[in-house]
Amino acid sequence: MSGTSPRLVANEAGVVVPNTLHALRVSPGAPETRWLALSFQSSLSQLSAEIEGHSMDGGLLKMEPQEAERILLCHPARAGEVADDVEALLRSDRLDEARGIVDRFLLIEHLGLSRRECHLLSDGTRQLRERRLKRGRGRKLESCAGG
Repeated sequence: MSGTSPRLVANEAGVVVPNTLHALRVSPGAPETRWLALSFQSSLSQLSAEIEGHSMDGGLLKMEPQEAERILLCHPARAGEVADDVEALLRSDRLDEARGIVDRFLLIEHLGLSRRECHLLSDGTRQLRERRLKRGRGRKLESCAGG
């Protein structure tokens, strides 16, 4: 569940994952988990998450395992070039800046999308997220008023 932007995190420490989070196990030969986590920050994956997930009270975005499986990810060939910068921005809660770097690296350089196409993906994500959060605030207020 996420209030704003869902994340995929590489569990490089191998710590136990609580049952409130979905754990993704990567098969041998699959891309590195850090690359997948980077890809998840692209406008393409974020829009896909907004479409596949469902809204809960308070505007939370929730994804069941089958919904999460349908999220689109790009398989980057050289993610290490930007991964540290993106990770630092995410830790500083600078999500838009991180997404901009990922979009330039993955969607424009790797997939060949235009800046306009990236902007459309980003704008679609923003619109769906704002709609979800606005509706969630309304439901939260209704439940407080009724009880």
